[in-house]
Amino acid sequence: MSMRKYLRDFAKMNASVQAHAHSERQKAAREYLNQLTRKNARIQALMEQQQHYRETAERITRGYSKAPSASSHRAGSVIEECVAGIDEVEREIKQRIEEYTDLTKEIEAAIARIPDDRYRDILRWRYVNGWKWERIAKEMNYSDMKWLWNLHRRALEALEVPPLKHD
Repeated sequence: MSMRKYLRDFAKMNASVQAHAHSERQKAAREYLNQLTRKNARIQALMEQQQHYRETAERITRGYSKAPSASSHRAGSVIEECVAGIDEVEREIKQRIEEYTDLTKEIEAAIARIPDDRYRDILRWRYVNGWKWERIAKEMNYSDMKWLWNLHRRALEALEVPPLKHD
């Protein structure tokens, strides 16, 4: 094998290794940032569960008779279960909101360390604020989505990702 061919093959291999490393870095950054979306979805699900308990308790209370009976005893125990469920879910919601707030602060601090304003804006708007790509493009006055996505990839590369803490 000639030296020229060897160097060309080596350069191709090196470019391939670098591309893989970049994609792994981007993947890790996305995983880190998407934690906010997952935590928010969990909070929303808990709030829906809490609302279900409240509606069940209200429905039973409306049909509750003032005269004591076997059915009123069952209704009372169901209401107690609903109240206990509401309390339990409420505690979990508070805990999850605290975790969400802490993670938001951590992510905002990591984004703030990126030197390029455009990269910071893209990551903050996309992952912290939950904006759609079209809104980000409009805010940045970009008509070419490919250019925006290219900047997004660069922004992910620029983000320093701490070790992930799993939910």
